[in-house]
Amino acid sequence: MADSQVLRRLDYPAYCIKLLENGLVAMAGGGGTAKTGVGNSLELGFISYKNNLAEFKQIHQFQSDDAIMKFVPFYLERHNLKSESKINDIYIAAALNQSVEIYQIQSCLKKLDDKNKTQFEAGANVRFISSIVLDQNEDKFSENSITTIQVYRRDKKVYLIIGTTLGTILIYDLLFDNNNNITNAKLNFEKLHEFNEAHSNEIDELQVNDDGVLFSVGKDSKCFLWSLEKLKKIDEFKFLNFVNDSNLRIKHIRFSNDSKFMYLSYIPRIRGGNKSMNSFIQKWVKIKDVTKNEGINFKLEKTVKIRNTVLTCLQTSKDGYFVCAGDCEGKVYLYDYDMKKLEDFKKQHSSVITDLCFYYDEVFDVKKLNKKFDMNKFIVTISIDRTVQLYKFLNTNLTKRFTDLINRELYSSSSFLIYSIDLFKFL
Repeated sequence: MADSQVLRRLDYPAYCIKLLENGLVAMAGGGGTAKTGVGNSLELGFISYKNNLAEFKQIHQFQSDDAIMKFVPFYLERHNLKSESKINDIYIAAALNQSVEIYQIQSCLKKLDDKNKTQFEAGANVRFISSIVLDQNEDKFSENSITTIQVYRRDKKVYLIIGTTLGTILIYDLLFDNNNNITNAKLNFEKLHEFNEAHSNEIDELQVNDDGVLFSVGKDSKCFLWSLEKLKKIDEFKFLNFVNDSNLRIKHIRFSNDSKFMYLSYIPRIRGGNKSMNSFIQKWVKIKDVTKNEGINFKLEKTVKIRNTVLTCLQTSKDGYFVCAGDCEGKVYLYDYDMKKLEDFKKQHSSVITDLCFYYDEVFDVKKLNKKFDMNKFIVTISIDRTVQLYKFLNTNLTKRFTDLINRELYSSSSFLIYSIDLFKFL
């Protein structure tokens, strides 16, 4: 049984949580615009772990006008003229009901109130940069709102991608001008394109792989692929050929950082009656096949069934070798690179898990193999029950399977060194 604990109790329902590049955890949610007494918040903090006990240290809390249902962090490189180095500035694109707000996260040191000696602690400030308001047709103003967003960077281009309740996909070019000054960053935006010829219902999911191919998933049970370079539809992704169940629809798509692996989750399309209530997770592996259309060069490797539940969130570790899901009952499911269930997590949440993220997700160092053999990793989950839970899991069993695999390879192939390094990159 993996260790778990309540990391934090919130005064608002949280809907989105992300691990930022600098180690900070960001989470957001709230009660919306209704006057219920529940505020809307975007907060930042870091997690410390000592003596088998984790602690969440809040360093900033920003009050928003509306509940942030989804947000996406992205990073822009800036030259530090004083030290002649490069800095990655952190930004967040936050989806509200009918607008996307862009915030800049500024790291800083905060002086502690100590009369005896001067002390500082890590801090951060959130600064509003700009917002993009969804265009509305007069006859459909109340119908169209934002359901999901994504940010894609390629070279010096930054694209903001918006999915709506009407099934349209909007592409914006974000134009930043910070003049190498973090405190005066400015943002302009230009609408590049609108895809409206595919989905008949609201967009559930938007993900972009390394090739610049956008995957869109709708509640109409369809998945389409789009070229962001050519701004055109590529094809429909036929994903339901693996099982004879017409009641399934795709819910989530996740890629590893290098887009080598793709994970899909499926949930029941219609619930109740005699319909099955099983969910599925698939692992797909990228292949080199020139006969395949752009973006469809993935081969199905493994499918696992999760019985009698509906998955509500899905995330992968940075390298894509671990995948974790949460469900509508507050349960957590963790799988390794071979889609084998790693840990038996005891149910902690009393309600729907809205999002989760991996924490302390470092790349394995082959040169220090013995020192990191039992490295801890963590999963942080949020829920409608207003708690933040942390789960710790160990890599011991996984490492043993890799040791056995490499031992077999050692006696059967002369490429042991290259093979072992590739395998151990992700532990």
